[in-house]
Amino acid sequence: MSILSQLWWAGVRAAGGEPSVSRALQEAQLSPATEVLAVGKAAAAMCAGALSVLPPKTPALVVTKRDHAGQLKEQYSQVELIEAGHPIPDVQSLLAGQRLYERVRACDSESRLLMLVSGGASALAERLPPGMSLLDWQRKTEALVA
Repeated sequence: MSILSQLWWAGVRAAGGEPSVSRALQEAQLSPATEVLAVGKAAAAMCAGALSVLPPKTPALVVTKRDHAGQLKEQYSQVELIEAGHPIPDVQSLLAGQRLYERVRACDSESRLLMLVSGGASALAERLPPGMSLLDWQRKTEALVA
């Protein structure tokens, strides 16, 4: 591998979700979050970065694209993981939207919620307006993607 390739991949790894979030939280020196919500294609990596510096067993909900979670559940048993459809939302996207809503609603005034969002979140977590079916939303999304 050339030196340019090595430099390129070193930069890509350094800018990844896990090291970026870990580094940012350490540098910010904020009070620790009492819960983590992560949504998007990089959600698992971002959550892993957060959980690596937060107190042990900090609860987390991760919503990501299928096959994007890596070893997150093996590393952190307290993570609730939902893998949903992207770019076209699916039934799991609706479940994810509902679970995110429930988790935020359950926070009290003392909660310190850390919300991590990356690309893909708009398909991965959905709450449909009254009267709209998932099929209608999928068709609209397919038209927009096209």
